[in-house]
Amino acid sequence: MYSAQYIQSSIKSLATKIQSASDISEIIPSLMDDIKELINCETLTLFSLDRAKRQLISRNFISENVPELQIDISAKTTAGYVAMMGKSILINDAYSKQELSTYHADIGFGSCRDSIINFKTNSLIVVPLPYNKKLVGVMEFINKKNQG
Repeated sequence: MYSAQYIQSSIKSLATKIQSASDISEIIPSLMDDIKELINCETLTLFSLDRAKRQLISRNFISENVPELQIDISAKTTAGYVAMMGKSILINDAYSKQELSTYHADIGFGSCRDSIINFKTNSLIVVPLPYNKKLVGVMEFINKKNQG
């Protein structure tokens, strides 16, 4: 567990990196690494909102074969559900139908990246990303590191 001072310093460092960037897309890979370290997760997915298509589009590297994910805003995925509801969710067992159904009966197992890149999601924290009270994206934090 990190100290409050470490977390505050890390957040300030992230904010400085973002504010000083001339092109935010160029710093996304290093931002993702910094956030993974701070949150202590195995991997994460950053989605931006495409309002016209009612979809979430991944903004960080997934794999060579899948440069981006496009998922509908619906209750079929955890990220889509969070975008639809605007509320964070915490899932301890991403393959437990019982746990997933506490949020919605239609949510699918794991993360949307599991079947695409042969990945196994164990746990998830999925949060909406608002700006000026409007949803601009969603972030999935996948698998807590050093879970024992």
